[in-house]
Amino acid sequence: YWTMSVVRISMPGYDVVPVWAQRVRRSGTGAFGFETLGPSVAVFVVRPDGVPQLVAVKDLLPDRADVSRPMWGAAAVAGGEWVYLYGTANRGDTLGFSVSVARVRSDRVLDPDAIQYWDGFDWSSAAGSAAEVIPGAGGTSQTFSVLHRGDLWYAVSKQDEFLGSYVRVWMAASPTGPFYEGPVLAVLPSELHAGHLVYMVLAHPEVLPDRDSMVLSYSRNDINMQ
Repeated sequence: YWTMSVVRISMPGYDVVPVWAQRVRRSGTGAFGFETLGPSVAVFVVRPDGVPQLVAVKDLLPDRADVSRPMWGAAAVAGGEWVYLYGTANRGDTLGFSVSVARVRSDRVLDPDAIQYWDGFDWSSAAGSAAEVIPGAGGTSQTFSVLHRGDLWYAVSKQDEFLGSYVRVWMAASPTGPFYEGPVLAVLPSELHAGHLVYMVLAHPEVLPDRDSMVLSYSRNDINMQ
């Protein structure tokens, strides 16, 4: 399980903390010798000054090595009675990943049948109806961040995954978009000549929450794993 996103759902005396992850298995050698099988969610209960307790782990889709279907939980936001799940997909014709959105009630995150998918006009129970709210051309990385601040929703990601260079923000007036491409926040290219990959830019608004600022993290890996 490779973790993707996490939210906190406050309850009287404790927090429920769902963690979305992608299931991965080895399929070969080298840095890319793996394949992604599908999304899962692990739910923890966290009490004040206590150790997180794992409640359950649930696979949201059956195993299928197909990144052209949305990987739900690539980003997640808790909002009222709902948790909004963002899924990323790549059909092989773009560098970036397209983004779709779903929602599930905060008390039913372990129930795949409770997930509703935005089809561009309304919420649907059919996963195949999920519409793109960010296109794959110039799209996000496979894992990214979504934030809700004031009246706007923001998606933060490195554009075009490994081979892109720009850290960018997309903006929308609602969790379902449409998201409009905003300004470049930073230039962060991979160092392909040296075999270094820069990827998975994530936003951390709870760290050093200064006005008009944001802490971002990113991952750095080598193509040569020896």
